[in-house]
Amino acid sequence: MLTRAILKFGEAYEQAESVKLQQVVEMEKTRMKFAKELELQRMQFFMKTQMEISQLKRGRRGGNGSNHHISDDLKLRNFP
Repeated sequence: MLTRAILKFGEAYEQAESVKLQQVVEMEKTRMKFAKELELQRMQFFMKTQMEISQLKRGRRGGNGSNHHISDDLKLRNFP
């Protein structure tokens, strides 16, 4: 009787640990996906900002008569 109870407890414990491991694996997959998406957004933001700065500088060199500063222009933008 005691042996059977110990075996059942062991089986239940093993099953709980298996489920726990599966959850850890799923959480790690989710974390990695989130990190990848975040890095992609960061790179897109960086590239967009660099392009806008480059365009602003190019416009200034072209002598378009604009007298506001790049920093003023960037302050007006809504960044995500």
